[in-house]
Order: sequence, then structure tokens, then C-alpha cells
Amino acid sequence: VMYNGKYVMVKAYIDGEELNPYPIEKLKNLGAQVGKLHDIKIPDFLLPGNRRVAENWEACLKEYYCEDLKALIADAVADQCIWEGLTPGLIHGDILPDNVLNNGDREWLIDWDDACIEPVVLDIALTFIGMCRTDNRLDGEKMREFLAGYQQERILTPEEMHALPAAVKYAAAVLAYKRFITYHEKYPEMGRKNFYKEMVLFAETIPNNFADLLIGPNVAVEIPFRPDVSASAPNTTT
Repeated sequence: VMYNGKYVMVKAYIDGEELNPYPIEKLKNLGAQVGKLHDIKIPDFLLPGNRRVAENWEACLKEYYCEDLKALIADAVADQCIWEGLTPGLIHGDILPDNVLNNGDREWLIDWDDACIEPVVLDIALTFIGMCRTDNRLDGEKMREFLAGYQQERILTPEEMHALPAAVKYAAAVLAYKRFITYHEKYPEMGRKNFYKEMVLFAETIPNNFADLLIGPNVAVEIPFRPDVSASAPNTTT
């Protein structure tokens, strides 16, 4: 609509609160909401690739001494086959406590700036990082709660399960790169130039196999695992 000579977007007011840290008992409901999202017919007005590491990341980081970040990204984008055959869908791309409003037993996802079309397993990986960590490590109990709700609405394929470790590592690289660029080039005055290192340290803890993390009583289906699954992901444009 037009307001004071400018076009503005008017959104409905949502009466809710942010919960941080996010209660583990609410992750099952959140998982169900994300499962519904990933089952929506893909809209034709969104472009793919909004939650990827920039193809020219090496050039962008050339002038910086951040060898830990460069190593993480190079490792994460090394295998371009990881997304092959995985189901694309509408993803939120930034599910973390700040972007979930809660009111009783209802949850609303807000802040859709990063929404795009991607393999849905990438959204799950980003959500694991945003909602299922404890002391900067993946928390298997939280992951199982989330997936229990998710798989009530959409069952993950064996290929998606196999891709999860690599997808989480790739997601960590995406977030580390975004944080670095944000606080070194866009907002250097904010004093958060080392914020990216949290993701670098987190990536070092990601196992190549999620069997120990995901096999538990709350997982809705049997999870097949390959012991040789690679923890890597492709290099594509943002």
C-alpha cells in the first residue's frame, strides 16, 4: 500500500514472544510446522540459491587473513554431488529462536528475508544449527524431538538422511561466511569481527555420521546410515 508517498508492506500483528533458549519440549511442534512448510507446492516467484556460499568466495576473502574460514568453506564446498537427487522446496533459511514467535502451543515463523528454493535438507541443517545446539555442539535429544515432529508431516528419504552431516557442515560454512562479510564489510563498527569463529569451532565438532545423534525413541522412522558418508557440500552461487 502507499503510505506518505512510499510503498510499504503491511503485515498482520502476531501476539507472541521469542523464547531463547528455545524449550526442547516445543521442538516437536516446530518440527511439524517446518515439515508442513517443506511440503508446500514450490512457488514460482522465488529464485533458488539464496542460502549458499558465494561462488566467488575466494576472491571476496582474498584480502583477509582468515585461514580458518577459508579452510571450512573449501572443505564444505568440495563435493558438488551432495545435493543430487534431493527434494527441493520452499525453505525459510533462518530458523532460530529470534525468528519464532510463540503463544501457548502455537508457533509462527517470522523474518522471511532468506526464503528461497533449495533442497529442504539444507533448511533442516540450518535449523539444527539455529535450534538444536547445546554449548555449540549438536544436541541429539533436540534433533530427535525436531525430527519427530517433522516426520509427522513429511518423511525424510534415506538420501536426505545420508546427506544431513554434509548439509550441516555446509550450513555452518554459509553462516560463518555471512557473519564474516557482515561484520568486516557491512558493519565493521559493531565490533563483531570474530563472530564467525563460533561456526568454525562448531563445524569441527560435526560428526561424519549422525547415527549416535539421531537413533533414539522419538525418531519416527528407522534411519539408514552409510559409514562412509562424506561431510562435504557443493559450491554454488548465492
